[in-house]
This record gives sequence, structure tokens and C-alpha cells, in this order.
Amino acid sequence: MTEIKSNSENIIEVKDLVKIYKQGNVKAVDKISFNVKKGEILALLGPNGAGKTTIISVLATLLFLTEGKAIVNGYDVTKFPDKVRKSIGVVFQEPSLDGELTGRENLEFHTILYSMDKKIRTERIDEVLELVDLKDKQKTYTKNYSGGMKRRLEIARGLFMQVIMAINPVFYGVEAIRFILTGVANIPIYVSLLVISVFSAILIYFGGRSFTKIEAS
Repeated sequence: MTEIKSNSENIIEVKDLVKIYKQGNVKAVDKISFNVKKGEILALLGPNGAGKTTIISVLATLLFLTEGKAIVNGYDVTKFPDKVRKSIGVVFQEPSLDGELTGRENLEFHTILYSMDKKIRTERIDEVLELVDLKDKQKTYTKNYSGGMKRRLEIARGLFMQVIMAINPVFYGVEAIRFILTGVANIPIYVSLLVISVFSAILIYFGGRSFTKIEAS
């Protein structure tokens, strides 16, 4: 199979997406279409069972789509799931840090799994630790972090990738999300930020450029 990466200006493209759960014959998503361009913000709103998490799970290659097409970072999620996975970082609802490692060691471990060059990963780790205001806590074991600090470190871990997907961070994750949105200053970002709460998803694509500050209400 010839590898083809889309050169579209969209970071995410969804066309007529259908997802049917065979068990129970439930149509969770019915012909949803949308595009997200670099620099745009997308919010998915709806009650429980509306299909928000299903859509994100398809984009993260956690679920197979039934019909339609979905492209993330230029790669079709069905044809090139490995390429999509290498483009995304995932922040789960439940904490996934190793408490017996320091903050920096957690980030080091993550970048090694992604085979990131040592020089590049050292620079990136310094950047994201400063971004989430944890540089002075980088040598502290994460088991001694507060809940908000853990969430910020998990978001920092996702920032190494081109797309970060945070699945259902619920209310204890709001402080960390707001910190990222309002506290950034002069840090080069190479990623998309996809944040999903219990009621919405927000995609913010920073497009590999430096910026001074993001204002969030």
C-alpha cells in the first residue's frame, strides 16, 4: 500500500462518519462531517450518549469507524492508524503517571517510547516543563504532586506530539486546561490541543509557530 499523506490545510477532516456498535445494534454516530483548520477552535456539545467520545475515539484510532472517512494530521485513520498514533498524545480521564518516577523522568520515559532524538527530547522537555510551570518540581516524585500538578504534567507529556487528545478530564482537569490556555507566553508550540470534557471537546491548533499569549474566558 502506497503511503499518502494529505496536504490539506485541515488538521482534522471527518466526512459522513458512521459508527455502529454491533453489540446492541446501536448507531452512536450518524453521518457526522466537519473539518478543523489550523488555527480554528472546535467544540463538540451534546448530552451523554450523543456520540462525542465515540467521535474522538475514532480519531484516536481506539475504535474502528463503520462508514465514512476520518483524517488526522494528514493520515487516514483506517489506512494508516500507526501514523495517526505517532502524531497524537493522549491524556486519559484517570491518572497515568508513574508515581515512583520524577516529573522529568516521566517525560523522559514517554519520549524514549516514541524514539525521540536525545537532543530534541531534552529541549522539548525543558520547554513543556516551563510551559506548565513545573520546572521547579521536575525532580520531585509525581506521587507527591497535587492533583492539578499531575494533570498539568500529563498535558505536558501530550504536547510532544502533533495532536494531543485529552479524554474526559472532567472537572478536576479544568484548572489544568485553563492554565494552558491562559498562561502561555513566548513558548514555541508544535502541536494541536484537543481537550474533551464531560460535555465538550475543544481543538486548538497552534500550527508550529511561536505566540505571546492566549486569552480564554
